[in-house]
Amino acid sequence: MRKFNKVQISNLEYVLRHGGVIPSSEWTNGSGRYVTRRALPPFCELIDVWDVRYLRGEVRRNAERLLRKRPRVQRLVVVTNLRGARAAVKGAEYATSS
Repeated sequence: MRKFNKVQISNLEYVLRHGGVIPSSEWTNGSGRYVTRRALPPFCELIDVWDVRYLRGEVRRNAERLLRKRPRVQRLVVVTNLRGARAAVKGAEYATSS
């Protein structure tokens, strides 16, 4: 498996803590006129709401739940490979503990 830096792992942990789905409006840097999108962590993609139907399992359920709570959301940051993401986070924990 490829090595990831601490920023990538912490961003990935943040997305996983929120069920693998975050609105793209919460994935930004800056304020006012100077807003940019943050870099996507590994195993994640930026998708439109209409593409939620192609997701599977826990991530799809969490995405549908988020869209019921916030129907105006248009784009989502989604973990597309949940197993790989969890393995990367777990591998990073083992690397820091030794």
